[in-house]
Amino acid sequence: MQSVAVTADGMVAASDGWRGVIKSWEMGSGRVLRPVEAHGFWVTSLAFTPDGKTLASGSADQKVKVWDVPAVAGDR
Repeated sequence: MQSVAVTADGMVAASDGWRGVIKSWEMGSGRVLRPVEAHGFWVTSLAFTPDGKTLASGSADQKVKVWDVPAVAGDR
């Protein structure tokens, strides 16, 4: 099952990638942003905070990590 999250403003989306990688992209342009090696196992859940500045990821490695969106998505 794939996990996908979109910021409240609809500008950035993030999804789970292969083996713990989080992929993200700009929704308007479709530009793929820098992938982040986030976990040692598959990412099972993603959620942005309402302000879109933070992304939380959960994984089969039984860890939850919190990310600053510019670190995950690059400068936007």
